Amino acid sequence: IGDLSNYFFNILGTMIWHFAPGMLIILINAVFFSLINPLLGLLIFLFVSMHIGYTVSKIPVMKKSFKRHSEEISVVKGKIVDSLTNFAVVKLSSKQNLEKRDIFKAHEKEKFYSRIAWTESQKTWIPLGYLSDLFGISLTILIFYLYSKSEIGLGEVAYAFMVLGIIQKSVWDFNKNILKFLGDISKMQRALDTILVPVEIEDAKGAKRIAIKKGGVKFDNISFHYGNHRNIFKEFSLDINPGEKVGLVGSSGAGKTTLVNLLLRLFDVQKGQVIIDGQDVSKVKQKSLRENISVVTQDSSLFHRTLEENIGYTKEKATQKEVISAAKKADAHKFINELPKKYETLVGERGIKLSGGQRQRVNIARTILKDAPILILDEATSALDSETEAYIQKTFEKIMDGKTTIAIAHRLSTLKLMDRIVVIENGKIIEEGTHKQLLSKGGNYAKLWKLQSTDFIADENL
Repeated sequence: IGDLSNYFFNILGTMIWHFAPGMLIILINAVFFSLINPLLGLLIFLFVSMHIGYTVSKIPVMKKSFKRHSEEISVVKGKIVDSLTNFAVVKLSSKQNLEKRDIFKAHEKEKFYSRIAWTESQKTWIPLGYLSDLFGISLTILIFYLYSKSEIGLGEVAYAFMVLGIIQKSVWDFNKNILKFLGDISKMQRALDTILVPVEIEDAKGAKRIAIKKGGVKFDNISFHYGNHRNIFKEFSLDINPGEKVGLVGSSGAGKTTLVNLLLRLFDVQKGQVIIDGQDVSKVKQKSLRENISVVTQDSSLFHRTLEENIGYTKEKATQKEVISAAKKADAHKFINELPKKYETLVGERGIKLSGGQRQRVNIARTILKDAPILILDEATSALDSETEAYIQKTFEKIMDGKTTIAIAHRLSTLKLMDRIVVIENGKIIEEGTHKQLLSKGGNYAKLWKLQSTDFIADENL
C-alpha cells in the first residue's frame, strides 16, 4: 500500500510539476513566435509535434519493457521475503547458499530486463537528440533569412535565440519525464494487479443479516468442485441439529475442510443449498454469517499486536475483564501472567514470539470471547501437548454446551464425546454414529481407531 501511494504521488507530481508547466512554456512561446512571424510559429509547431509524436509512438514498446522490468523487481523482492519468512527452514536445512544463488539468479534476470528497458529508452533519446539539433539549425537559418529580408528586427532575433534553448529544454524535459512517468505507471499497475483481485463471492442483491436462534445446519443435496477439477461433493446431504456436536472424519482430501468453507461461504456451491436455521447462506450478508460462527483452525496465526488486542479481536470493545476471563478458560492466563508485560506483550509477526501451543491457546481464547452460536473446530488442538490438550478438551466441553459444533480431527480420541461422528470419503458419507456405535460396526472408523490405538501402544512399549 505504501509503495502504491508513492507511485501515485510520483505520477501526480510529474503531471503537475513537469508536464503542465512544460506544455505551458511551449504553448506561450509558440504563440509569441507566431506573432513575430507565422513561419517561426509553424516551425516550432512542427518540431514539438514531431518530438512528442515520436515519443508517444514509442510508448507501447517502452511500456512493455518497463512492465517486464517491474515484474522482475517483484520476483526478486518476493524471493527475498520468502527466504526471510522461512529463515528457520533455510538454516536447519543448511540451504543458505542455495537461497543466495536463487536470489542472485533472479537479480541477474532483473538486471537483464533493466538493460532492455534502458536500451529501449536510449533508442528513443538518440533520434530525439538529432531532431532537436535539426530544429536548432533550421530555426537559426530561418531567423537569419527573415532578418536578411527585414521581416524581423534585431530585438526579435535576440528574443528568438534566447527562447530557442528554453523550448528545446522544455520539450526535452517533457520527454524525459514521460520515461519516469511510464516507469511509475508500470509499478503502480503491478501493485494494483496484486491488490485489486476481483471479488468472486458477493452478497446477493437485497441480502439481509442472518438471524440465528437455534443453529441448525443443513447441507441440502450440494455439489461442489474447485475450478475444472473433479467433484469434491456430488449431491451430498447432511443435517446437523441445533446444539448437536458432530465430528468429521476422513482421509486428507475427503472434503472435511471444504464442507466447513462452504458453510462459511468462502466458496459457493454449484448446486444445492447450505442452510442455517432455514436461511440459505448465499442469500444473507457474509459479514453477519461469519459473525455468528466461531472458528478455531490448526493455523494459529496472530497479529503483531498485544496479547490483549489479539484475544479481544473477535469482540468489538471487549473489556479487559472479558479478555482475561476468556484467557483463563483457554488455559492461556497463566503463561501470559509470566510474561514481563503480561497482556501488553507484543507477540511478533504471526505470533512468532510465542510457542505453537501458546499461539493456539490465544487463538482459542479469542474464539471463546466471540461466543457465537455455531462453533467450528478444525484440528483445534493439533499444536498442543497432551496435558494442555486434555485441559482444553475439558474447556471445549463447557463452551460447546448449547452450541452447534462441527469438529474436524485426525486424532480420533478428540472426537469421543461428539454426539455423532460422520465418516466422509471421496465426498460421500460412508459411516455415521457415536464413537461406540462406529467401533461396534467394525468399519472404516473402527480400522482407523485400531490403527491409532495400536501405534500408541507400540510407542508406549518402545
